[in-house]
Amino acid sequence: MSRGTIQTPKGFTLLEAVIAVFLLALIALVGAMALNIGITTYGKQQEHISDFEAKTINYYRLFEQLKHLCAYKGQGGRRYDFFRGDSKHLEFISSLSLTQPGIPGFFRVEYSFEEGKLWIREKRILDTSYLYKDWGAEEEKKEFLSGLASLSFQYFDGKGWQDVWRKRELPEAIGVKIENEKTKFSFIVPVIIGKIFNF
Repeated sequence: MSRGTIQTPKGFTLLEAVIAVFLLALIALVGAMALNIGITTYGKQQEHISDFEAKTINYYRLFEQLKHLCAYKGQGGRRYDFFRGDSKHLEFISSLSLTQPGIPGFFRVEYSFEEGKLWIREKRILDTSYLYKDWGAEEEKKEFLSGLASLSFQYFDGKGWQDVWRKRELPEAIGVKIENEKTKFSFIVPVIIGKIFNF
């Protein structure tokens, strides 16, 4: 009698191969989806950081321009302070221009908050008549900050904070409060007149 040997099949059956291919495809699909989510999240984060950096730079630029607030001497050497403001509007003289960088001189500056945006307008002062003239067509308002929920200016008179400033002298400090949907930002600028210019 001859003894027969049982042969065991070598390799995978068709069903095992199909299941293995299916599992590999499923793993690749999940990996691709995770990579796509990661890339999208990274892109949105970079946009958010870029927007935040731009706003932070403009907050600093506003602070710097307020630090360069000036007064002027008219005829007879009398000092004049050109400054007007309320909670949504501010007008003053500065030796720093944000819309005409690199140009020396003094500038009449106006900030106004309207519909979620802070607007800026500047005019170079050549004589005192420029302070009281209406804004010309060439001095268009330019968007300075956008996407704001609220913005307010306040003025310190030595005793307390005021929402409106119509006095002849300058306030002792200017407060700025800015809010957008994610952050609140505020700063106080002490008013120190370093420059008085003559006409």
